Amino acid sequence: MNIIGIDLGGTNIEAGIVSDGKLLSSVKISTEAEKGKAKVLENIFSAVESVKKEADISGIGVGIPGLVKNGKIYDIPNISCLKNTNIKKELEKRFKVKTDVLNDAKCFILGEHKFDAAKGKKNVIGLTLGTGVGGGIIINDELYLGTGSAGELGHMIIVERGDLCSCGKKGCLEAYIGKDAIMNRYEKLTGNKKDVDEISKEHSKAAKRTLAETGRYLGIGLANIVNIFAPEMIVLGGGISNSKQIISSAIKEMRKTAFRLPASKVKIVKSRLKSAAVLGAASLIS
Repeated sequence: MNIIGIDLGGTNIEAGIVSDGKLLSSVKISTEAEKGKAKVLENIFSAVESVKKEADISGIGVGIPGLVKNGKIYDIPNISCLKNTNIKKELEKRFKVKTDVLNDAKCFILGEHKFDAAKGKKNVIGLTLGTGVGGGIIINDELYLGTGSAGELGHMIIVERGDLCSCGKKGCLEAYIGKDAIMNRYEKLTGNKKDVDEISKEHSKAAKRTLAETGRYLGIGLANIVNIFAPEMIVLGGGISNSKQIISSAIKEMRKTAFRLPASKVKIVKSRLKSAAVLGAASLIS
């Protein structure tokens, strides 16, 4: 059975053909959220069409960076033009196949739990670090949704009345460790604007300070997660997780801040699975 999995991000859209838990092929294109709803939908459709050429498909699974229920997007801070869009209906109308939709970070941890780092672990947390910061929670081998939206770990408050987040609230973890926050932190120190990848490769005092501060905030978030859930493992994904300095600083802060016993038992690992969210999204179709 061939299924298309889609990971819709604030910067890129990735779509791939998945069969028996294996990614056969994939394509990545720009989201172009600044150009509005019609353009983003066109880009999603184009990504699907691109991979669909290679195989007959039986369904489409989609990971959305926001709050979604029954296929309708209720809140999507980094792609606000899609708010109130029923992406399930849009895709089913266009491609005439079963479609299911879930938060992208939840798809990420589903992929990791089913196929890679978290396989065999009963209690794990996924944290995606990129344009936004998402979370997914596995408790006793099951994805935990609470009343429907549990896992918005990027929107835990870490600084009272702090910086404004894309969600409209102040002091969220995302407001301190998201891509824009890192770039703005560096720009305030240097007057120059650089991409996170460039900052991570730079050896200047400003770059080191930027990354260390980002890691400290992430570490506070990790400590909160550890204290609340005491998971066996936290899996980190997304482009920001590629920064060794951010992650090492975060782990150091977490070990210092969290309760000692759960902190000593939790493993914090970087995702090794290519396209975990795509695989997790595809797994929504049974």
